[in-house]
Amino acid sequence: MHLRGKPQFSSNALQYLGTFFRELNAPAWKPSTPAGSTIDYVTLANTPTPETSIAINRDLLSVRVSGVFTRPDGTSAAVGEPLIERRFPLSRLNGLGATGTNGIITTVNSTVVNGILVPATAATVQRDFGLLWNDANKRWDYVGATGSTVQTTIERLDQVAGENREPNFFELLKAVILNGSVGLGSGSANSFVAAETKYYSSPLSSDYQIMQIGANIIDQWDSDNVPTFINFNGNELAGIENLPYLNKLVFKPYWRSATQFDAWLLPSLWNPHQIPPTALQNVQIAMPTGTQSMTASVTSGSNVVPSDPFSTQFMTVDASRFGTSPSAPTSTSVVGTPPSTITQSPDNYYGFHFVFPTSSLVTSANAQTAYPDFGSGCDFELRVQVSSTPVTWKAYQRWKACGPGHPLVCQSPPSWTVNTLQDPEFVTLDPRTLRFGAWGNAGFQSTIGADYTNGTQGTLDWPGPPPSAIRFERITALPPQGGRFASSTSTDLYKYANNTDATIHYTDLDAVQRRGDVLTAGLTSPMLPANSAERPRIFNGPFQSIGELGQVFRDQPWKTLDFTTAASADAGLLDVFTLHEAGMEAGKTSLNTRQSPILTAILSQATKRLDGTSVITSTERNNIVTALFTLTSAQPMVRKTELLTQLAADPSVTGLGNKEARELVIRAFSDACQTRTWNLMIDVIAQSGRYPPTLTANPNPADLPKFVVEGEQRYWVHVAIDRFTGEVIDKQIEVVNE
Repeated sequence: MHLRGKPQFSSNALQYLGTFFRELNAPAWKPSTPAGSTIDYVTLANTPTPETSIAINRDLLSVRVSGVFTRPDGTSAAVGEPLIERRFPLSRLNGLGATGTNGIITTVNSTVVNGILVPATAATVQRDFGLLWNDANKRWDYVGATGSTVQTTIERLDQVAGENREPNFFELLKAVILNGSVGLGSGSANSFVAAETKYYSSPLSSDYQIMQIGANIIDQWDSDNVPTFINFNGNELAGIENLPYLNKLVFKPYWRSATQFDAWLLPSLWNPHQIPPTALQNVQIAMPTGTQSMTASVTSGSNVVPSDPFSTQFMTVDASRFGTSPSAPTSTSVVGTPPSTITQSPDNYYGFHFVFPTSSLVTSANAQTAYPDFGSGCDFELRVQVSSTPVTWKAYQRWKACGPGHPLVCQSPPSWTVNTLQDPEFVTLDPRTLRFGAWGNAGFQSTIGADYTNGTQGTLDWPGPPPSAIRFERITALPPQGGRFASSTSTDLYKYANNTDATIHYTDLDAVQRRGDVLTAGLTSPMLPANSAERPRIFNGPFQSIGELGQVFRDQPWKTLDFTTAASADAGLLDVFTLHEAGMEAGKTSLNTRQSPILTAILSQATKRLDGTSVITSTERNNIVTALFTLTSAQPMVRKTELLTQLAADPSVTGLGNKEARELVIRAFSDACQTRTWNLMIDVIAQSGRYPPTLTANPNPADLPKFVVEGEQRYWVHVAIDRFTGEVIDKQIEVVNE
């Protein structure tokens, strides 16, 4: 324990300091049914039997090989043995990246062929990930195990078994993330953006979310800051990177003179992660579809003055200029000289400029409303694009508006002539996803005066004037569609972010209300700049623990993969993935150990922050170990995912703070501990000698005291037995010299 406190001492050293510990690096997860779920995952996994079930979420030990094939490690899969004989090594992600040739990095060993470590190839990438590079479109196509046809679904495990192969990365994600927890999105009616079937149409919406989560894992791992683009069922998705995302589209009305009206659409961008990058990287904000039918208008009574229509236009901005606070482009963030249709507004933000003629019928003195009008053709599109190598601009975010007409208007502001007027606006709850749509806020309907001027420089959450600490913008139009969104007509839809409210919340497709990422006590939102430590990180590098998957965006607003709550739908990920290629691992302590000092040593020096700061206190550490020791004394853990179901709700864990802090328990124990192997030590003393000559043949136990010992050797026999199969997976005989 003293050594564990030294900075140079890693938990990886435990394999050299403990006695004989082994674990079969294979998953044993099976689903459980959360309270309140309308989907009985346990029954489905056992219907008609565990071995013949066609459920999406299966008991992994019961999924069996149905035909002989050669595994990647070179062994032959025998009929009847578990299909998933090894956890999937995330180290295979080292073969993917924008810096490689056709998306493949061939300079490092990242996968195995016949048990030999080799660099990735097109064949191994398709085997491991189901991906095939599409050079014409600079993206991956998800084609599955064979062929080149873009797939419309991700296969279930029974389908994979029928094809005599191991499941790929995305198929494993689908198998262990509870199916009813994915696929929820705004329905078939439009919010501000056009409704897209990939967000609401089953089964596409569920598989699409799994694909998005997979792309997000890839982009957490790889070192570049270019999203991974994947074509799935004709829908191109982009992994989440450390980039700015379109947060709002704000209408900016302004009277240049009594008879000259001006207006802009100001894009507000924001990097919603904890630590935005500082290196220069250009992105484009573009309207790509040629002449659009969108215009803007200013009115007085029946008099309407329209602007000229838009044409194709874009501006390039430096991504590093958009940090923890949202902002419209400024002179310090715009790169080069934008086209003439993109100009600075009076409040010094660059936007898409509507050009108006002068008018004596509608003036600054009699104007009543002003608004952007998206026409009847719904041809408006705004993209945020990133460049790859060689330079190819690709959209990692798209807003396709389908008003039609003018769904929001600026009406009766306190003053038409102030240069701070910004109203109305279209806004997302979380800029990384349009799964819940884009919503509307207009000052006249919200009845909050600040909504007329609070636009591009904030999220839904604003610092409020005293005595209020914060103020949330009211949603006045274009809410998410569908019966799963409770109280969707409320103006307080910011509550969907935390998703803990009894009235204003959403439920997943299995009717479970799953909360957003846990915040530090006393905080209500991760959106405020002062609360940026509540947001997830982008690693841009390999994970140091499987528990770091908890930083991966789940493609739901303000929700990452959940290793925090007992009702987690993502716990199986802790068991199905590993960090490296190994059939068996050494040095892993049992979570059920009766030697609590070992658990104390593992947890010692664990940090609440992923930057290595905020080391756990000795009191916090001891409380967690005591709670774990008490739990396993009463009921030993069978699977390490029970760290969530049994320990996550204990006060020793919940008292650590926010999600990042609480998940230190998972980060510390998930890779250093195991539950599936019995590691035994048998103390053997072998003696040689003789009985006296007077003893008859075949001595009985009563004659043992007469045995004369002439030689003796002591052995420690270490045996590792898999609790699920009864197989002796390793043994070691140690000669003891005293």
